[in-house]
Formats: sequence, structure tokens, C-alpha cells
Amino acid sequence: LIGVASMSSSIMQEKMASNAQNNNATFQAAENAVSGLINKVIIDKDTTELDEAIGIGTIGEHTSSINYAVSGSKAASSYSIGYMGVVALAKGGSLNVDESSTELKPELFEALVEGAVEATSAQTVIRQGFEYH
Repeated sequence: LIGVASMSSSIMQEKMASNAQNNNATFQAAENAVSGLINKVIIDKDTTELDEAIGIGTIGEHTSSINYAVSGSKAASSYSIGYMGVVALAKGGSLNVDESSTELKPELFEALVEGAVEATSAQTVIRQGFEYH
């Protein structure tokens, strides 16, 4: 009876460790995709996907998902980008560039990123907001 209980406990601990590893893998894949997206826009100056998100015309609606390869990982990731509008301030605010305007030039976007391990159905979803000038 003690042996069976011990084996049952060991199996449960192994499942918990496996779940923790899958959770970490999906989180790392999602974070890697966020970093890749921001580097693509900021460093490489590739705004194709941002322009596509603006072109949809509906605030908050996302472009189609784009797969992002994570080398050496059992997790895959994808992201989509949504246009959230232009930065707006109250009239008379100290950050207001033009006295008669309530808008600045930066535009707001949201990246919806998913990291997943297909074999186990584990997934992590991250929503990351950013602005682009």
C-alpha cells in the first residue's frame, strides 16, 4: 500500500514538473515573439504589419496571425497586431504640441501574442501595447 501511494505521488510530481516546463516554454516563446516584433518595427524599420493593422479601419481589430519561429524550442508562437488609435491628450495639457489640437503623432498598437506547445495544449497569451512614431 505504501509502495502504491509512493508511485502515485511520484507520477503526480512528474506531471506537475512537466506542466511547469511546458508553461515556461510557452511563456518564453510568446516573449520571444514580442521581442522579435518590436525589434522588427523599431530596429529594422519594417512597418508593413503596422500599416496593415491601420488599414483594417476598425479600432482594436487585429491583423491575421503571423507565425514566429522559435529555434530549438518545443513551443511555437504567433502574433497579430491591432491598431488602437492615435495618442490623445486633453486640451491645454503641457504635452500638447499644437495649442489647438488634442492629438499627438504617435499611434498606439496592441500585439496579441500566443505561445503554445501543440502536443500538450499548453499555451500562454500576452497582450502587449506599444506606440510607434
